[in-house]
Amino acid sequence: MATMDVLKQAAKAGTNLVITHEPTFFGRQDNPASPDDPVFKAKKEFIEKNGLVVFRLRDRWQARKENDMTAGLAEQLGWSKYQVNGDTAICEIPATTAEDTVALIRKKLSLRGGFAR
Repeated sequence: MATMDVLKQAAKAGTNLVITHEPTFFGRQDNPASPDDPVFKAKKEFIEKNGLVVFRLRDRWQARKENDMTAGLAEQLGWSKYQVNGDTAICEIPATTAEDTVALIRKKLSLRGGFAR
């Protein structure tokens, strides 16, 4: 994410390209609620002053016909075989409890307390 900390690290390292998934200015279209917002202005000025380029991959990634992130998650969870009509985003998994589903997800993704270990 192109947070101020990341932008500062890039500038300090002498690099000018930051590749991000999330919006730079935290809006869906990467526009501020108001161009007069002091946080937006400070971040924009920092980017310009340091000659940084922020490249957002999310839109290209999401525009793909197959969503590789969803397909990868289904594969990791062992749910690919349950895809409906080859749609990587829809899986009809066998009936189970929410508790068992959470336990499976935690085990398969090596999660503990909601965070990856």
